[in-house]
Amino acid sequence: TISALFVAISIPRVIGEVKAFFPVEVGLTQLFKLLRPSENQGQIQSGPCLVGGGFRQGPQLAHCHPGFTPGGLTLQRPCLILFFSFSIGITADHYLRFTPSLWLAAAAAVWLLCLLLRRAGRYEAACLLLVVSLAGAVRSSVADRVYPAYHISNFVNREEVVLLSGSVSSDVENRETGGRFTVFATQIAVLDTVFRAVGAVLVNCKRFVPKISVGDRVRLRLMLEIPQPVRNPGAFDYAAYLRRKGVFRRGRVGAATDLEILDSAAPSPASLVIAPIRSHVRQIIRQNLSGAPAALVESVLLGDKSALPDAIREDFSRAGVSHVLAVSGLHVGLVAVGAFFCVRSFGGGATAGSIGTTFAVWLYAVVTGLPASVVRAATVATLVVWARSGQRQIDGLNALGAAGLVLLAFRPLDILDLGFQLSFAATSGILLLHRPFTDILALRGGRIWRAWGAAPLAVSVAAQVTTAPLIISAFGQISLIATLANVAVIPLMS
Repeated sequence: TISALFVAISIPRVIGEVKAFFPVEVGLTQLFKLLRPSENQGQIQSGPCLVGGGFRQGPQLAHCHPGFTPGGLTLQRPCLILFFSFSIGITADHYLRFTPSLWLAAAAAVWLLCLLLRRAGRYEAACLLLVVSLAGAVRSSVADRVYPAYHISNFVNREEVVLLSGSVSSDVENRETGGRFTVFATQIAVLDTVFRAVGAVLVNCKRFVPKISVGDRVRLRLMLEIPQPVRNPGAFDYAAYLRRKGVFRRGRVGAATDLEILDSAAPSPASLVIAPIRSHVRQIIRQNLSGAPAALVESVLLGDKSALPDAIREDFSRAGVSHVLAVSGLHVGLVAVGAFFCVRSFGGGATAGSIGTTFAVWLYAVVTGLPASVVRAATVATLVVWARSGQRQIDGLNALGAAGLVLLAFRPLDILDLGFQLSFAATSGILLLHRPFTDILALRGGRIWRAWGAAPLAVSVAAQVTTAPLIISAFGQISLIATLANVAVIPLMS
């Protein structure tokens, strides 16, 4: 209620801010200029204040809009700035663990301070960024700690077997020890007492793989247990990983007779489109490959590493190329380029190419399960194709910030996931360091060496430099051949 009140109060002020930057006749295509900083933008015209979109020069912006002073916030990369501010708030909530009401009260106090400082014309930008950070903290605390009393996380470990009813919420993973899937619980029966429940439970089947589909209503006889937290400093915290995925309890089904299907899933878009695509791809792979090669291709195409042997994972990790086993920006880029040129080759225009590319990349993102790296790449690809369709250039770092904002708005806890951190660190490193590293490596060599030698090597070096601290912190080791290995492996994987 308080948030809605703040929004209602802010609407006239926000409209005034927008009108100060843009004349009324500016169309939606002009908004793409926010993603395109340029050295020649930021020019001031007489009459209505018109800023070209880059907002590079602080004095020009201050002259155009007195609320922003030179040396204050310039909107060269607004999405990137907001992304960092929002991320800081989520990280602060992870360590401080304040209640949502306390974070909201802090946001209200800072917002009132913004209103006071606006009249003085000082520190307004810093206060606005602080409000964004506090909004990130509120979003994180709500996602992490606001659950109803009957949530599955409030059920303690019990020694007796319980009856768990719910709907299947994930595909069944075929593992060496049996099947594994997730159930979204609706009720739990303990002895003669039935409790209402809500929340996800990770179910492991002992030496059998059930034939169930997403959406099926099932009843399971199992023992609920709380995932064990990390015991050694620096070790992988599996319980925290499950909690970020929305899973708070685990259960083990000992026999196939302990799993009962109450009702089959009703047809849904996922069952009519996504599931057939995944099963069709798996069928094609298994018709041509078997064993570890089949598992490797499934991992690369669909992001399903459940059947991948541990030895292969270890080999890729020691070589520093384990990222190719996960669906990432490389895969989305290939899908986007392929879809775009397919549409254009059949006579489609720029708009048709943008629509087809957007549909293809987001369909692929949904098929692979919407991991953070794919959502990031799909968002950036969407911004790029539509900006090019409108004959606009796009700033890579600003587009990366926009992708991060979209992802964290829906899944704020992803920022604590190592995959999210590595994905954004590698992309940032490539955007920031690729050109200077290419210039350094191409000091002695011609155009052929620059295009086919220095440029690919610079991409690998830039990604390794920015991800090395995270890799060392998480795993305690780093591959010495990763830079050269990526130069060879990535073209082969492509």
